[in-house]
Amino acid sequence: MVLHQSLRKPLVRSARTCRVRSLFTSKPLVHRPLANPTRILMYSDPSPADFKSQIVEADPPSPCIVAGLSSNWPAREKWKSIRDLVTEETADILVPIELGPKNVGYNVQEPDARQWQRVEVRFRLFVELLESLEWEGAAYVSQLSIDEIPSLKADVHLPFPHAPDLAAPPNLWIGTADTYTPIHRDILGHNLLFQLLGKKVIRVFPPSDKEWLYISEEPFLRNTSLIPFDHAFDATRWPRFHEGVKTWYEATIEPGDAVFIPKGWYHSVRALEESISVNSWFL
Repeated sequence: MVLHQSLRKPLVRSARTCRVRSLFTSKPLVHRPLANPTRILMYSDPSPADFKSQIVEADPPSPCIVAGLSSNWPAREKWKSIRDLVTEETADILVPIELGPKNVGYNVQEPDARQWQRVEVRFRLFVELLESLEWEGAAYVSQLSIDEIPSLKADVHLPFPHAPDLAAPPNLWIGTADTYTPIHRDILGHNLLFQLLGKKVIRVFPPSDKEWLYISEEPFLRNTSLIPFDHAFDATRWPRFHEGVKTWYEATIEPGDAVFIPKGWYHSVRALEESISVNSWFL
């Protein structure tokens, strides 16, 4: 193993198009990079034994990028665009879509928070929306169980020897550039996020940073930060974050990369390009 230092009803087009367009704001968001992240380590093609002993069972575990885990997946060759996922089997599947302004999470608490919505549409219509509408927002198919779509499941090899004991079925994440999942933690188990199309920026924070991350106590936002953007280093609005967060990790992932996020670690994800990812929680 080589270690590198790096980092339920269809949407009616005529009735809903105006509504979809009205969700978004034209106000640009200025992204301020957080200062001095810790670079995420990268491992190349570890064996299952090395993955378990050096990554999962490390004391303490830490986030890392693992290259090569999806090298033999058919998806690596077949999924060159979101359109490639539309088949006779998948076209009419109902998928959950998050619609909102670019680079703003579902946790937004602003007066215009209603601009963020979650709807269900048929998958073919989701792709048509991305290809045909001139809009300023972001759209994201989030946490779609791949077990429900046999033809797509056949293109990814999960579970696999490195993480055989899944805590939940693997999920698909499909979206435009500038989708943003805010800082949150997973409770099901360790997380492997496989990047198959496009690039994403991952930020990871240790569990010890919880008191600085403005974690919500509301049931809907359980385990999620109230900070809705990724330019959160704002001393006036989020002073605890500014003062308390000292050690955190950042990396840009590309097709072929997988990010290991230990159970209980907080993380955010922002898409730089049109993207497809698959994640797997495991024990």
